[in-house]
Amino acid sequence: MHRAIHTIFCIALSSLAATAWAGKYKAPAVIVATLPQYCLAQYIDGLENDKRFQIIGCGAYSNHYCPGLVEIAQARKTHDVSKKSELLNSARKNMEYTLRGTKDQPDCFLRQQAENNINLINTMLKSIPSRDR
Repeated sequence: MHRAIHTIFCIALSSLAATAWAGKYKAPAVIVATLPQYCLAQYIDGLENDKRFQIIGCGAYSNHYCPGLVEIAQARKTHDVSKKSELLNSARKNMEYTLRGTKDQPDCFLRQQAENNINLINTMLKSIPSRDR
């Protein structure tokens, strides 16, 4: 089973590498490759009906979590302070949206991760001079 998932992922990533964009949401292939498995259906065409690559048990509002992860990854890669701040603030909004949208689903596994990511984002923002935040 693990080998099958790995094979699907490699094939999907290969097609992604050619275009750098795929799926409903857009992100560079190098970042998509680092996302958790449950984010892949949002970024790779053909996985949208496979539950192994979807967020399950968190409701419709959990779709902002993975884009938040992409923005955190992009913020880590940029040296442009203004862009880094913009990406981190957007990522925080996506994490907060996820928390608000899943408040009626206390067993949603993303809730704790979103809270942890908000703390990470806030720490990263503190390293940016206040005039650029």
